[in-house]
Amino acid sequence: DVYYYCLSVLSLLAGFVNALDSSVLIPEAIHLATQKGREESMRFLNFFLYLFLGLSAILTIAMAIRPASFFALFSRFDPALLQTHSLIVAWALPFFGLQVVSQYLSDILSAHKHFSLPMALGISNRILILVFLIAFHRSLDVLSILIGSTVAFSVQIAATIWIMRTTLHWDFRTRWVTVERRVRDNIGIAQVGNLASSLAVFVPTFLLS
Repeated sequence: DVYYYCLSVLSLLAGFVNALDSSVLIPEAIHLATQKGREESMRFLNFFLYLFLGLSAILTIAMAIRPASFFALFSRFDPALLQTHSLIVAWALPFFGLQVVSQYLSDILSAHKHFSLPMALGISNRILILVFLIAFHRSLDVLSILIGSTVAFSVQIAATIWIMRTTLHWDFRTRWVTVERRVRDNIGIAQVGNLASSLAVFVPTFLLS
């Protein structure tokens, strides 16, 4: 139960962030590519890539300081139970940042009409997790899935970066980008709707924890 709850909460949080990809960021990047050129679009997407990386790192570190206490705030689990399963909780933490970054990079590939590559990478991700589960479930139990997920998402991110560099000739260098008020307003409006949807999923999960 602790395993499923931790992944559910972190997946929901990652989904809340990644909802921006298709609703605001990718359409704006396409608009910039048309109006100001590919370089400006690339800088815009890179800016949010590093913003997501920074926010993910900060949140993950904050959760890692006292992981059991963090999940105790957002669940009805006995804190002692979470402390007992502290390894599960700790290994679940990287899932948020890895999912946010991997999905964002996949959405960039899809926006550049490489639809099959994200699907193939996603399938490879699941296969690698399954391999870890089969190979280590006797010794690691549920941890085999979490460790496998960490490795699989890391490999997927590395593979996506390599594909972007070789196929799209992507330049990952960036500079500070001034996000227009119109874009900030769109982000705010989109996230209000996404927050309502996320809460509709989170509340039953919380009550059932």
